[in-house]
Amino acid sequence: MYYGMTNTIGTSRHLPQDYDQLKIVHSMGDILSSEFNNIVSIFILPRNLTDDFNGLATKMASVINLPERMHLEYSYTDTYNIFKELWPYLSSSEQDALNIIIQDFTSLINADPRLLIEGKSWKAETQHWHYDGIYGKEYPRWICGYNVRGTQFLKTNDAIFFDFQAQAGEEGGGIITMENHEIFQTSPGDFLNYLWVSSESKTDMFFIHRRDPDILSTGQTRISMLTRG
Repeated sequence: MYYGMTNTIGTSRHLPQDYDQLKIVHSMGDILSSEFNNIVSIFILPRNLTDDFNGLATKMASVINLPERMHLEYSYTDTYNIFKELWPYLSSSEQDALNIIIQDFTSLINADPRLLIEGKSWKAETQHWHYDGIYGKEYPRWICGYNVRGTQFLKTNDAIFFDFQAQAGEEGGGIITMENHEIFQTSPGDFLNYLWVSSESKTDMFFIHRRDPDILSTGQTRISMLTRG
């Protein structure tokens, strides 16, 4: 396998340019070294990934005999064996796509990364507005959807919080959106790093987000990377 770096940095798309809580960065090094403060709790690295992640996802699903949904953890030997088994059957573009995933896995090794493969008909529970946190300690959470419609999010001042015990899968998620709120969205391949907030007193630091409600319309097996949460 090839482990060299690939130039995948893109430009911001569908992202707010005047939102203090969000900082857009321009290199993998920048987002890996990003630090949250009392204002910034979201970092996004826009990337323009042009390799064949759809083809890779389809072949990976076949090799692992995908049920509706599966996580592959980087620390598992089985994951490496799956990649090794896949490699000879991949096109050049699919191999490049897998190399990007391996690079990302390696970059996030200390954050407990896992690859999420979802079947064409799997409907995620997190298609309602929600935020992550409230219990436990604060830590960064990373998400990248390689061939997935990007994460949608709101500015915190476009939401009212009424139930801090609501779960992400519940309709409403403990949030009422303001009238005429604006929806922003990352693009496939963008790297997102946000703060898992541990206190109800920090609502201005919440990352209010959801899956794209139209995610099933692509008709594709989907592949994403995310860390603990």
